[in-house]
Amino acid sequence: SVLANKISLKTLLSESQKSLEIEKANTSLLKVSKFQTLEALDIQYPGKFTPKLLEKYAGADVSEKNKNVTGVLLESYYKSVVEESDESDAQPIVVEEYGHIADVKTDLLEKNDLVVLKFKNFHQEYIQYVIDATGCS
Repeated sequence: SVLANKISLKTLLSESQKSLEIEKANTSLLKVSKFQTLEALDIQYPGKFTPKLLEKYAGADVSEKNKNVTGVLLESYYKSVVEESDESDAQPIVVEEYGHIADVKTDLLEKNDLVVLKFKNFHQEYIQYVIDATGCS
């Protein structure tokens, strides 16, 4: 497709990187669930484990050596679903992806005890935006 000018090399690389990050999340979910497939989890817990969910946890790593924040969040989400049986549907941890810092609504910052922001491209003015949005200035 790159040679036929149907897709740019930059786009191809970006899509490839995203696919790798999603596959990493899938591998981590396999480890956390003691190697249950995504399909099996989705049957057992309808709507809780979908391909769309894996996109939210893209890049998650639960290995002892390389565990990252996203991996910890994925583990916590898995445990909350599996242990939830009769408890409320409220999710203690929610992962959302935003295209730009301005897309993060102030009520999200105000209503949560902890908000972790992970940026592909970080700019100093993002910190000021968050400070201003939460009224901490």
